[in-house]
Amino acid sequence: MGIVIATVNQKGGVAKTTTVVNLGAALGAIGRTVLLVDLDPQASLSRGLGVPVHELDRTMHEVMLGEVEIGDVILPTGIDGIELAPAEITMTTLERQLSGQVAFDSVLDRALEPVRDRYDYVLIDCRPSLETLEVNALRAADYLIIPILAERYALYGTDQLLEFIYMVRERLKPSLEILGVLLTKVDRRNALTDQVITEVQHYFKEQVFKTQIGINVRLAEVPGAAASIFEYDASSRGARDYQALASEVISRVES
Repeated sequence: MGIVIATVNQKGGVAKTTTVVNLGAALGAIGRTVLLVDLDPQASLSRGLGVPVHELDRTMHEVMLGEVEIGDVILPTGIDGIELAPAEITMTTLERQLSGQVAFDSVLDRALEPVRDRYDYVLIDCRPSLETLEVNALRAADYLIIPILAERYALYGTDQLLEFIYMVRERLKPSLEILGVLLTKVDRRNALTDQVITEVQHYFKEQVFKTQIGINVRLAEVPGAAASIFEYDASSRGARDYQALASEVISRVES
């Protein structure tokens, strides 16, 4: 059964979507099959992979409402081993639509059940929020990756995020684990970066991934290319960083 990993942080711009795409592609490049699940109504993951979301009749919106099976919305991505369950803007109404349902927190978990055996990994891209959709993501997940920017005030809001995670773990998913905290947009030339990294490592200790995602122009360009960093520039520092992350993820969950 596939390992489900959600990337979560209520802050925007911390590279959640970038990590889902490129970690997924790195896992696919070493023979793992991966499903990417776009749970963000902004659909940055779907649009970044070249999906014309405004033309789709069925997305994760219909899946979450129980109108279609997730297998009916899954699309190829053009990246080896990687498929996508896309999102679109109407998912902004899901908070209201799900709130009245019985067991609203486990909708995604139940939806994934028929396809989990088809993949080695399911990676969920969450929006920058801590509400009903994120509860569903955490309930469905086995592990969490928390991307954190390597910049001043990196830990701001962390207590709120961890309280949310612990609440879901205590009430809904006792087996949920933080797989790792991922430092992103690391500027290795900036002296402040070392201070921030030290603070994050002191706070999260062994949960911090050894791999760090450095600032890389190629990574910033990828969303407009409908590809991952490996199709765009496999020799870039960004590609090497995500290859290293994939290896570290495998070592943590498959050992």
